[in-house]
Amino acid sequence: MIITQGKFSQDFLNSLPDLEKEMVNHGLDPGDFIIVKSNSHRWDYFYTVTVKGKSFTISMVNDVEFLKYFYGICFPAEDNAHTLSVEHKFNALLQRLEKWLVEDPVKGKD
Repeated sequence: MIITQGKFSQDFLNSLPDLEKEMVNHGLDPGDFIIVKSNSHRWDYFYTVTVKGKSFTISMVNDVEFLKYFYGICFPAEDNAHTLSVEHKFNALLQRLEKWLVEDPVKGKD
């Protein structure tokens, strides 16, 4: 189960079981993920995702937009769930997280 903190929309909360199922189908353990939502001083929200001690923060206008972005991180089009090992997929996810941390830890939508 993904652990969430903050006030998420009902649409987001209703989507969590499908997200968790998709993660399991791709060899990821939803229990490794913590998602924290906090208010910013503007019209958007900050979402911090932590996976086994590594994290990134992004700002999005709402929970649905964050969920779309998060799906893209977890399940990029180039991943082939049937041929890659669980370890390879998890390492690829961690590499994407580390890349965003180094390049631009807080991305905004204007």
